[in-house]
Amino acid sequence: MWHKQSYSIPYLPHEAFSGISHLPGAILLETQLPDTENRYSYLAHEPETVFEADVIDTSFGTFNRFLETYLPTHFIAGYNGNHLQS
Repeated sequence: MWHKQSYSIPYLPHEAFSGISHLPGAILLETQLPDTENRYSYLAHEPETVFEADVIDTSFGTFNRFLETYLPTHFIAGYNGNHLQS
């Protein structure tokens, strides 16, 4: 069984990410909350699995079933990449 771990580091998120940005699947996710007490950054790399879905064709129920299946045993990080398409 794996355990989620949290660390506080004395760097800005982009500085910390620069050390792992070259690794496969490296990702930096940051919250968008405006206050410093609730600002979190997540760094990850080398994912076990990469899931892709067409957001328009994926129903809310399907997405919830996905989360219910994988959240108990996996750390899930992701982003909506529709703004990345050219």
